[in-house]
Amino acid sequence: ENLTLWNIEQEGEASQVPFGDLESVLLEELESTLTVWMTNDNLCANTQSDSLTFEVLPEMVAPVICTSQAALPLCFGDDSPPLFVNSPPVGATNEWDLQWVQTVQSQEVVVAESLDSFSLPDQTDSSSLVLIAESAFGCGTVMSNEIEIPVLSELLPGVLSSSQLICFNTAPSTLSSTSFSGGSGDVQYQWHFTQDNSS
Repeated sequence: ENLTLWNIEQEGEASQVPFGDLESVLLEELESTLTVWMTNDNLCANTQSDSLTFEVLPEMVAPVICTSQAALPLCFGDDSPPLFVNSPPVGATNEWDLQWVQTVQSQEVVVAESLDSFSLPDQTDSSSLVLIAESAFGCGTVMSNEIEIPVLSELLPGVLSSSQLICFNTAPSTLSSTSFSGGSGDVQYQWHFTQDNSS
């Protein structure tokens, strides 16, 4: 009798499958390192092949990114507070291709490509930001949490009523202004005037 078997060892447990059935084992998604070797029992001897090891890299875990929520929302045109990595991506070979992706009005832009802290300059639109880490080994990508960066609308002055030409020693007609717009919160108004080059 001639019996050929594949021997499988995974997580300290050994098993055997018939010679033709190994493909079904290797087509499974592996979550831990697997070692296989072949044995042959016949009338003359028991022989054993060299072993093959399928090493499974650690599962990938997404990074976590942060910023100062106290600095938000931003005034129109301000820089963002520093954006930084609270916990870096881990897993696979721990070698990564990184992209910080900012989404502004449905448009995605890569704004940085490292784990270093940085700020977004001159922000005029609300946006969101994520860090995408791609395994340099080819194990796929993981994406961080999303940070929302709200930006207040531009603060615009009101429009004053028109200048007036008046007679000497008469009062001008009522002065008015349309409301200021943009920004946030209550607006305090002050009228300033100059007369004979003095304020």
